[in-house]
Amino acid sequence: MSRNRSTNFDSVTYATNTENRELRVGPMLLLLAILPFAFACSTSPSEPSEVTWLKDHAVTVRSLDPTDEQFADLEPLRAMIGDAKIVLLGEQTHGDGSTFKAKVRIIKFLHQQMGFDVVAFESGMYDCQKAWQMIQAGTPVQSSAESSVFTLWSLCTEVKPLFAYMQSTLGQPHPLELAGMDCQVMPLAKTSLVTDLEDYLAARGAATPSDPDWETFTDVFQQAALSKSFKPSDSQRQAYSRVLERLLNELAGMAAAGQAMMQLPGFWIRAIGSYGRRFESIWDARPDGSSRRDGEMAQNLLWLNQVPYLNRKLIVWAASLHAFRNQDRIDILLPDLSYGGKTFMGNEIWKAIGSASFVVGFTAFQGYFTDISTNTIQVLPPASPGSIEALMSDSGFELGIIDYRHLGADGSWLQAPLLSRPLGNGEMKAVWPQIMDALFFVKTANHSTPPW
Repeated sequence: MSRNRSTNFDSVTYATNTENRELRVGPMLLLLAILPFAFACSTSPSEPSEVTWLKDHAVTVRSLDPTDEQFADLEPLRAMIGDAKIVLLGEQTHGDGSTFKAKVRIIKFLHQQMGFDVVAFESGMYDCQKAWQMIQAGTPVQSSAESSVFTLWSLCTEVKPLFAYMQSTLGQPHPLELAGMDCQVMPLAKTSLVTDLEDYLAARGAATPSDPDWETFTDVFQQAALSKSFKPSDSQRQAYSRVLERLLNELAGMAAAGQAMMQLPGFWIRAIGSYGRRFESIWDARPDGSSRRDGEMAQNLLWLNQVPYLNRKLIVWAASLHAFRNQDRIDILLPDLSYGGKTFMGNEIWKAIGSASFVVGFTAFQGYFTDISTNTIQVLPPASPGSIEALMSDSGFELGIIDYRHLGADGSWLQAPLLSRPLGNGEMKAVWPQIMDALFFVKTANHSTPPW
């Protein structure tokens, strides 16, 4: 999760209005009339070149309304995204209601107009696949999502239209499919993962369940899934690690048993392996825990892209900090703090497939957001003069998109370090085209409305 942070700055807007009049007077009166006019023009600031560029190049978006399916305003995304197979949609915090609305509408555009038909949430890999099984068997999408997707999204008013839309696509040739890539355990993994795993292994005649320590392995896994505070004894830990290694080796030697994802041994290798390694980092209280999680999410997402969804296009719903690349190049503007030396999912995806991925960040000039750690609504003060957000506001945008991937020579000013706040709503400085491919701007943001 990205960090909530805001800094109060005054917003200064410069504007001049010059009225042109036709002068029909004698030469002296004409001179007297022109002099003050000329003086006023010489001291009035001209429009900044950055504002002119944004007016000419940024895309005006008409609506955040998820029910608005007139997509002419989003059509420029087609050229921006091009042939990319994975589109990662970030969010500043997990409480940005306007961003959630924008993401839902963009997802509908990507599904209807560009052939993207999988949404992979920053939620449990096993859980979301199990939920998709349940959906195919007739369980409503909304209730399935509530047991597999983090509740900050699945129970959020601004995100529920996405699940309603997914429901409406069932039965179509290309429904919008639910997936997950996280190694954090959700409710379904707590209740049914071990049973599903044992059923799969029994059907394949696997030898590992006959290991004397199999019961210890499953017991440790179950307790770790139910409680982050659980820590196994040394003997339990040794048995768990040994059986996990044996299980992963046996799975690696198996062939697929069918086309369904849970029939692929690679699915269980990724799911069990990433969950298991996540548990071990918690037990060891490793300082690299967040990096380990991002590394596992990256490998899970790459596996999804390369195996079950090889010829399909994926949308990723995640925090911007996970989705961005080159995080070590961001100046957080806080003493002794940086993103250097850490692993992030988006950066690993970029290193693996490059421009076949496309990252959209989100930001706002002013407004509100929900701090989910305190369940409070926070004020987002107007952005600093000269920041990307202030420049977009000065350019007259209520909603807009900056294409960072196709700047052109006259957009070189965006290749310098600039203030912006697409992470945690806190201002930072970076060469942002090195971090993301497009930025979705909202002038006045509204907070999310979760049910708690």
